[in-house]
Amino acid sequence: MKTFILILIIAAFLQSSFIPINLVLILLISRSLSLIDQANLAAAFLGGILLGLLSAANLGFWALVFLMVVKLIELIKKLPFSVNILTIIPVSLLLILVVEYSQQLLLGQTLSFTKVIVETVLVLPTYFVFNLLERGTFTPELKLRRQS
Repeated sequence: MKTFILILIIAAFLQSSFIPINLVLILLISRSLSLIDQANLAAAFLGGILLGLLSAANLGFWALVFLMVVKLIELIKKLPFSVNILTIIPVSLLLILVVEYSQQLLLGQTLSFTKVIVETVLVLPTYFVFNLLERGTFTPELKLRRQS
């Protein structure tokens, strides 16, 4: 978790100064999809506050958005179709579109579909990296049922 927080801080600095892609969102979506943990909420809050301090956005906007994204991923991971690895792409596309649309409504920024596609494509390799680092495997976690 300490290395993830360090990567999150570096991504927030890069996002607020150089790169127009939402790196913090990509990292949070990837880690939340690969590992369900309460530490994801703390990382989302920290990343949102840090990004709000570094950018010109409202201070609590990114924290609320990232917390909602992590919580939505936790709810989606409880559904039976989330076992399939191909659900990563539509789930991340939907979440990134919601974040970009809320950014357009509340912050007055324009909605760029190329940015949404690039961020969605970047979620997949970071998901595999988090799976490899956290669990040592590329396969998603399987839930087995007990027979009664």
